[in-house]
Amino acid sequence: MVTFRSSTPEQFHIVGQDSDGTRRVATATRSDSRHDQWNLKLTHPSGRNWNGTFNGPNVLDALGQMLNDKDQEYRQERGRGHRTKPTSLYDRNSQISENHPDYYKK
Repeated sequence: MVTFRSSTPEQFHIVGQDSDGTRRVATATRSDSRHDQWNLKLTHPSGRNWNGTFNGPNVLDALGQMLNDKDQEYRQERGRGHRTKPTSLYDRNSQISENHPDYYKK
């Protein structure tokens, strides 16, 4: 008797969709190496991603916790139109005049 095993790993998804249609998706994919190990990923509409792992049977709780932990970042991104936070307020390489207070700072 031959038994075939699926090559598609088991997955769970939690999708949060806002009224404007934007979505954040939390995904858990069962690891091939261990039955209890899950690889977690959270994706926001801005393109930001977070990864994690979870060991145990309550993987949906882990996904919910991941969504909850990043809720503040999601709300801030939503307030910016789902754009990521700017890394700098201004270009430090831009030319400034001699009268600017930062001209002599190094």
